[in-house]
Amino acid sequence: MIEKLNYESQLERYYRELKTKKFYSTTQIIHMVGICKRTMRSRLAKLKTKYKNMNSMLYMKDNKWHIHRDLVHYFLPKYKAKTQTLYNQDWRSFITWATKDDYDKEYHEHLIDKIQQKLPGGRFYWAIEQTKNGVNHVHMVSDLSQDKIDETINLILSDYISEQAYRLEVVEILNKINVIDYIQKDR
Repeated sequence: MIEKLNYESQLERYYRELKTKKFYSTTQIIHMVGICKRTMRSRLAKLKTKYKNMNSMLYMKDNKWHIHRDLVHYFLPKYKAKTQTLYNQDWRSFITWATKDDYDKEYHEHLIDKIQQKLPGGRFYWAIEQTKNGVNHVHMVSDLSQDKIDETINLILSDYISEQAYRLEVVEILNKINVIDYIQKDR
């Protein structure tokens, strides 16, 4: 039987097997998180001392800094940023559901619409993907806390799909950068 992958192992598999970007330049990070160059220089100076002699996390090549994706969260704004990006939003929950049977994208979009109607105070960012078997599944992030949305999403899904025919996982986000990269992998 196939073992259920939790959200951290899915992220690790994504970065290990799909050969996505491991290092970002300072310019890319500035655009991702919406900080100014001065803030970038200040935070980079702290990281240079902390990760001195750790080329696997931070190194300079051709007069450019290369920063590992696991360090990008150090550059997130401490206060509300003037420039809003997808990465500097206050995302709190990562939601995934997969169905046993194949439902088309429009059906999953209908479920997402119902969830957004039931939780009007929350913001969501989502993607519908296909497994290797061609079955659609959904990944979402929300700015609502896990305990506020878990039961609501489960009730909505159970209204449209038999409870034995889907798997729902709602967890707290530990690393926003990696989660957003994961959702955007097919875009």
